[in-house]
Amino acid sequence: MATFIETVLDAVQAPEYILRGYGGTLIAVLHLGGRSYLNVVYRELSRTDGFIITARIERQLNKSKIVWRRDN
Repeated sequence: MATFIETVLDAVQAPEYILRGYGGTLIAVLHLGGRSYLNVVYRELSRTDGFIITARIERQLNKSKIVWRRDN
């Protein structure tokens, strides 16, 4: 079983959705099942560098802020 830190990193590396955040941030979203979505707020400094600001679990996906969606 993956730790929560590994799950957060997985969300940034292979998100199901990317949402527009505030102040130049992005939000990587990973569906956890049911009505649970892991939202990881991060900032990219370059194509190969960035940092995670915070992570939280939400009950809804804000579809109006989607900037990218993974094709299944």
